[in-house]
Amino acid sequence: MQYHEYRRDGWCRNMNMREIEIVCELTNFENFSEASFALACSPSVITKYVSNVENELGLKLFIRSNKSSKLQVTPEGAEIIKVMRRISNDYHYMLAVGERLRNQGRSTLCIGTQPRFGNFHESEIISLFLLENPRTEVMVQKDTVCNLANALCAGRIDAIIATFHEDTCVEEYFKEIIPLAELELLHLAVESNMYCGVSEKYFPGRKEVTLRELRDFTFALPFPDTGDTQERNAMRSWRRHAEEHGFALKTMNFSDLGDTIFQLAAIKQIAICATHIPAKRDGIKFVRLSDWGGATNLYFVSLMGSRNRALQKMRQVVCKYCDKLKSEQ
Repeated sequence: MQYHEYRRDGWCRNMNMREIEIVCELTNFENFSEASFALACSPSVITKYVSNVENELGLKLFIRSNKSSKLQVTPEGAEIIKVMRRISNDYHYMLAVGERLRNQGRSTLCIGTQPRFGNFHESEIISLFLLENPRTEVMVQKDTVCNLANALCAGRIDAIIATFHEDTCVEEYFKEIIPLAELELLHLAVESNMYCGVSEKYFPGRKEVTLRELRDFTFALPFPDTGDTQERNAMRSWRRHAEEHGFALKTMNFSDLGDTIFQLAAIKQIAICATHIPAKRDGIKFVRLSDWGGATNLYFVSLMGSRNRALQKMRQVVCKYCDKLKSEQ
């Protein structure tokens, strides 16, 4: 996508979206070399993009001296980059709307879920939907909530079923990631139990343990330790509980390991964390943390105004499922 405008001096403006996006990304890096590696774009190309934009605007956006000094944004650059980010968001939102309009009326449904074990409610909802709509194909994509949110906005998935730490404001969380998207948030359930899958050789005959009894274990969690608000809140909760029990938390992320994590836990001191007990695995038993004090909220998230008939039917199933949970309380 390009913006064309002829100035009085005859020079043609020709800023494109790639240049805008690269300039916006540069603020996340120390220098052009570091940005080059992460963005798969050579330093010379990045320099060319920045020069094109600066020449077109007649402003210096960055202060560049040598390779050892940190890349700095000028005051003018800070203001321009704010506008560029809005342009980039608008552009990608336009692409997402186009993708969504092309896909309307199809008989497939793609649901995003987190890579956690024991997704009890998600499985129940999808099963109920398939019983009522046997001709609709359902695909499940597992990823972090942040990545799923972007996939939802881009039209690559139709809805998300995800848990959020109790300290996460879900509305504000999505506004930070996909600010232009209009979302429908349906609260499904509060999950307050926590289970840990450990080798059957530990805690014989017991169904419950305290967190302190697992102090020598490495806790396998279904999310990475990143700057993402949702994941940061969850990690803070785990660390706080560990500190209250007098030990430092050791963690690993199992989201990319699949069932391999169960093979590791069967022979090593690894505790696989889940809010519901998943299907039985050889050599593994799940014990409930009797002193767990945290909670998570489960939400069904979709874009408002979607005319995907399969998604509309899924929303109906979700609403009925919510009513069922409320009646059982």
